Amino acid sequence: MCGRYRLTKRRMLEIEEYYHVDSIHELDLWEREFNIPPTEVAPIVFDHKGSRHLVQGVWSLVPPGTPMLEEIRRISTFNAKAETLAVKPLFKIPFLKRRCVVPAEAFYEWVGPKGRRQPLSIGRADGKLLSMAGLFNYWKAKDSEGSPIHDRTEPMDDAHSQPHARHIAGRSD
Repeated sequence: MCGRYRLTKRRMLEIEEYYHVDSIHELDLWEREFNIPPTEVAPIVFDHKGSRHLVQGVWSLVPPGTPMLEEIRRISTFNAKAETLAVKPLFKIPFLKRRCVVPAEAFYEWVGPKGRRQPLSIGRADGKLLSMAGLFNYWKAKDSEGSPIHDRTEPMDDAHSQPHARHIAGRSD
């Protein structure tokens, strides 16, 4: 399954227009653009109280009670299986109440024999943004005075296509 994706800052205006963003919040931690891996910060779009927001999010759902963000690197919560979203405790509330869109230009799948795998960039033929489905939570470091971080994961659904049997759930225009 997708373990990395691409979203460049030069597309910010397009992101704002494409998703009809009403407000932009704290994108200062978004640094990596061409090879965004799990546990990195990148933008997400979500609706709240009738407004559409563009904010930074960490790619991985942070379990409740996690004191430091570095601890999420020990567990894998960056891809959720569509068939267990409504039952797994970590994903259930975000699935029911906190859904988001993860804008991307492309995502990468690794193809080829073990030891010689190469990244395959998968994007839209027309060059428009991909809209990957996501879930988000709010997380704040213990004893922190800063703003909460929106952590997120991307649901996968079943598909029997190459290069993998699962793919990211997304939106089509």
